[in-house]
Amino acid sequence: MLLTLVENRGKVVHKNDLLDKVWANQFVEENNLTVHISALRKVLGERKNEHRFLVTVPGKGYKFVADVQTPQDEKEIVIESHKFSRILIEEDTVKKGENEKLFVWLNGHTPKAIANVEISERRKTWIEWLKLNPIRATLLGVFLFLAAIGGGYGWQKQRQSNLPPAVPFAQAQVKQLTTNGKVSIAALSPDGKLFAYVFNDLGQRSLWLGYVEGGNDIQLRPSAEARYHDLAFSPDNSYVFFSMRDDANPNSTLFKIPVFGGVQEKVLDKIGNFSLSPDGRQIAFARHKDDEKKVFLIVADLDKSGEREIASFAPSKSIFGSSISWSADGQALAFSAVNDEGGIKQDIYTAQMDTGEVKRISTQNFGDVTETAWLDDASGLMLAALDRTPWSSVPQYQIWHVGYPSGEARKVTTDLSSYSTALNVSKDARLLLTIEHRQLNNVWIALSENLSQAKQIMFGSFGKYDGLWGMDFAPDGKIVYTAADSQSQVISIMNADGSQARQLTPQGFIDSVLSVSNDGRYIVFHSTRGGGFDIWRMNIDGGNPKQLTFGNKNYLPFISPDNRFVYYKSWENDVGELRRVSIDGGEPEILNDKETSSGSFSPDGKYFAASYKTDKYRLAVFSAETNKVIEQFDFLKNGSTYMGSHWSPDGKAVARRDFNYGYWLQPTAGDEPERMEGLPKEKFYNFAWSKDGKKLRLCAGRKSAMSFCSAIQSDS
Repeated sequence: MLLTLVENRGKVVHKNDLLDKVWANQFVEENNLTVHISALRKVLGERKNEHRFLVTVPGKGYKFVADVQTPQDEKEIVIESHKFSRILIEEDTVKKGENEKLFVWLNGHTPKAIANVEISERRKTWIEWLKLNPIRATLLGVFLFLAAIGGGYGWQKQRQSNLPPAVPFAQAQVKQLTTNGKVSIAALSPDGKLFAYVFNDLGQRSLWLGYVEGGNDIQLRPSAEARYHDLAFSPDNSYVFFSMRDDANPNSTLFKIPVFGGVQEKVLDKIGNFSLSPDGRQIAFARHKDDEKKVFLIVADLDKSGEREIASFAPSKSIFGSSISWSADGQALAFSAVNDEGGIKQDIYTAQMDTGEVKRISTQNFGDVTETAWLDDASGLMLAALDRTPWSSVPQYQIWHVGYPSGEARKVTTDLSSYSTALNVSKDARLLLTIEHRQLNNVWIALSENLSQAKQIMFGSFGKYDGLWGMDFAPDGKIVYTAADSQSQVISIMNADGSQARQLTPQGFIDSVLSVSNDGRYIVFHSTRGGGFDIWRMNIDGGNPKQLTFGNKNYLPFISPDNRFVYYKSWENDVGELRRVSIDGGEPEILNDKETSSGSFSPDGKYFAASYKTDKYRLAVFSAETNKVIEQFDFLKNGSTYMGSHWSPDGKAVARRDFNYGYWLQPTAGDEPERMEGLPKEKFYNFAWSKDGKKLRLCAGRKSAMSFCSAIQSDS
């Protein structure tokens, strides 16, 4: 680590670059880096708040700043020498006035007799005084010992009173409960002994029961094409409640099943995310009523005797159903809701059950809050939340603590994992259950004629997302792709075999969703470098960046085959319509009045395909001449154009991603879609064919996008 920092002296070395260099091809948490940096400072003799050798650059990394000498005839690097000495000064005289009484007592004099004490005697050393008065020395030692105990206790109490309260679970131990890496949602029993979880195997989901202390897991429901929304244990640990949607229950239904398996029982219809009351008799959930143009916070009785509206909000408030939780006494509900007109800031609110009074308790302005959980003593809540400040390729939800009623928000976790789909606290507040998601993406490449021989050409580390948000081929076969960390996304270029990778755009922005012109001159992308999101163009070597749109709400560009226009999605009119602008800039042209995105042109340039929304999202094929829809196709159950759609090399079909695994080809002639054969059953993301159609490059989270059920054990 020291060698890496010294070799880059005077430059900021990003945390992820250090992790890649020192722990290549290993999963290492950021906390490990912090520990080693601290150890390195100790080795160098750097004290607190000194920056003679290492400087921490918040949010980025570290910089080595000491002078370095590199002799011409030697290869070794010599760090500037420093010598440290600890000097102990022993005072051998007693100052007159402030220590006079102690001096008199030690030498057996009364205050009246002090004037007769000779100066030479006053200057006896402490050691001489103690030797001459052993009894008094002993008494003094006892006195000072008792005074030290009392003073130390008082100082410690004063120090503790000035410190902020400890953050729950901040110093806790993490225990991984599952090893399959495919957990989607989970719940902890109130006594902290059991946990239930949903195992997602490429879209086939099953419900399981596990033991926190270890043991054989029990399958409660077999694998099926079902989507689970929420899980909860009954207060007596005898039942697991779950809401799910499948072919038999298209509107989502709440069920319960005995905790160790048995016959499931339907409880309520039309229930998605829910929170079970502490007495197990009611659930709370959010419901949108379009006819009343409101969102309601509702409590329903599980015996089907009725439901009541606790509070109502404007649709723009957007209560998040997964974030609702009950206080231990059952008198209040906590939830997250939007607190700004732009819909990008969220905070924590409470609603009183008896009065419906709603209060905002946190002003943190989170980017998103997916889960809340009350502590049993009502001193605060634990959250799974996204910080609004940093940009990220894969949103990194961290665990937070929000004090109640103070609203003070503090982070519990700060690593590269994400925690977003489960958060339960045991009744004794000693155990917190969560799902830890770790994602690593890399670029793969395959010949179009033989997809089974796909080969990985990049080997990034945990917390890096190469190619996830954009990849395209240049005419010369080079690959242009996004590279990202938890703070920014940049655009890079490399050879077709993964060699000679080079960064084209600086860090600090979101530069992604790119498209390369057919003539190889330009790269077009959307970026935050102008404030909001807008469309930018730059040369293929990264030079001469030029902003093409200026509305702060423009996304997802793709270039026409003749290299003249850039098509993109715009939210400037709050529609998401398709627009285009000259690749040289100028006044944009609005092409339709429907939400349209993630487009691509056919090889002959006569058509383009995109996601198109009328009553629902469909795949639409447009005429490139008229920009009008000429054909539409329904998506498969797990199909989407999210992260792009691309035409097959023969121009007869449009390929799109499957959320479970692989890609599908939709023939434009109207035939049934077919899965692209040859690829392994793994989760793939972004993809595209080379300009000549001979190669397919794809971004894969192969064996590395893992979700584990974990228990965080408090030490207090």
